[in-house]
Amino acid sequence: MNKDIESKVKDLKDSLLSEELIKEYIKSKNAIFDSKTLQNYENILKYLQKCDMSEEEKREYDKALNEFKNDPFVQNYIKLENEKTELLKEIKDILDI
Repeated sequence: MNKDIESKVKDLKDSLLSEELIKEYIKSKNAIFDSKTLQNYENILKYLQKCDMSEEEKREYDKALNEFKNDPFVQNYIKLENEKTELLKEIKDILDI
């Protein structure tokens, strides 16, 4: 890659990392990964997805999935992730040649 282009891309990345939306997204993502409760839900979900689930395990899976999806940290993360994706799409559209 051309050094000038590489420098400008790095500047864009630095600029994005200073955006409040991106800061909040990273903070939210870290909060989820630091939460033992959410990690536990995620582990249960991953395990049960690999199993040939009984009816009881399906209920446990649905319960864990519902609790995971309804956690305020997860809901905020999903909202911020969608906003981040939209921002990156706008940048991509501007750069589309």
